[in-house]
Amino acid sequence: MKKYLIVFTALLLLSACSQSKKENDIKVFTIEKKAEWGNCDEGACVTISFSYDSLASQNYDVDFINNFSLTLFKNDLKQKFSGFKELFKKVSQKFISEYRDFINDMPDYKVPWDYREKFEVIEINLPYVAAQFDFYSFTGGAHGNTTTNYYNFDVENQTILEYDKLFTDQEKSALDEIGEKILRAKYKVKENEKLTDAGFWFGKNKGFSLNGNFLILHDGLKFLFNQYEIAPYSMGQIEIFIPKEKLPESVREKLYAK
Repeated sequence: MKKYLIVFTALLLLSACSQSKKENDIKVFTIEKKAEWGNCDEGACVTISFSYDSLASQNYDVDFINNFSLTLFKNDLKQKFSGFKELFKKVSQKFISEYRDFINDMPDYKVPWDYREKFEVIEINLPYVAAQFDFYSFTGGAHGNTTTNYYNFDVENQTILEYDKLFTDQEKSALDEIGEKILRAKYKVKENEKLTDAGFWFGKNKGFSLNGNFLILHDGLKFLFNQYEIAPYSMGQIEIFIPKEKLPESVREKLYAK
């Protein structure tokens, strides 16, 4: 009997090790590229930088993530490219050329241009990979433009999870109710005070609602509203985090029971 127990225990350990190996198999490799032109000390210069997280795995096919994330980077070249490095080279050459043409027409122009894009893996919590894509551009004016978009990938089913398809209308209504309470507490807006009076807007005759810009994290859902989306630029990006324990039961079971 003891012999069988030892064998059974060994099998359990091997199974646990195999599962652990599978769950930690996805590796992330960051590639960064930067190009500059001009004299930044004098104010006339241009800087462009890209950062790209590429994934590799023996147990999961993650190429669908790598292929999708590359499409997020600026690419209005109408040309094919073999990979991230070639894409950056072509985009940076085009952006620098546009700046040079601009200052040739306006020799007294002393404002630097800045262009940045970044695809970053935030968390791997199998079967999900949570990532964000950041965009920043400054080509003159009062301030630059910043946008952050969240993405959730299901590596087992090789799909990109969309908010409207993932949750039912009832679940989204429940999430809206929780999200509004968190927003009010975060910005100290009283329950009987209109959000519009506190500087927020959600469209004419519409109440609070979460957007589809969310991350599935191990400890909850994180939502993000970009600048100008629901509030003035001065309020910046607005984050709402709903802890796992506060999620509706059906949402919690759907995302964390796997």
